[in-house]
Amino acid sequence: MFPAGPYLVLPFWGPSSPRGVFGLLGDALMDPLTYTFLLGGTAVTVASVGAATLDVTDTRAGLLLAGKIVEETAVDRYDFIKASYRQRREYLIWDGEVPELDEEFESDEDFDGDLDSEE
Repeated sequence: MFPAGPYLVLPFWGPSSPRGVFGLLGDALMDPLTYTFLLGGTAVTVASVGAATLDVTDTRAGLLLAGKIVEETAVDRYDFIKASYRQRREYLIWDGEVPELDEEFESDEDFDGDLDSEE
């Protein structure tokens, strides 16, 4: 599996990673509107740009409520958005079946013995 890499914030696209950037390129190459924009006439180009504009507007309208939630709840806005983005991407990559963490880090039982012996 290709690792996600560092967290990036792309102008006009928002949070991403190098893996996400390659995904955007793949999506653009697989989208038929990309080719109609490049090879079509004026009417087709206008329709293609209009469809893209409608998609961006719809996405932004869907994020308005999320923006309010971030403003009201986040102590550090950048860290909150970064952690939220990474959690959502993990969920999407693993199709909702995110694997468990290593057992040695999951349980506090390892640390309970250490604290008891210090007393």
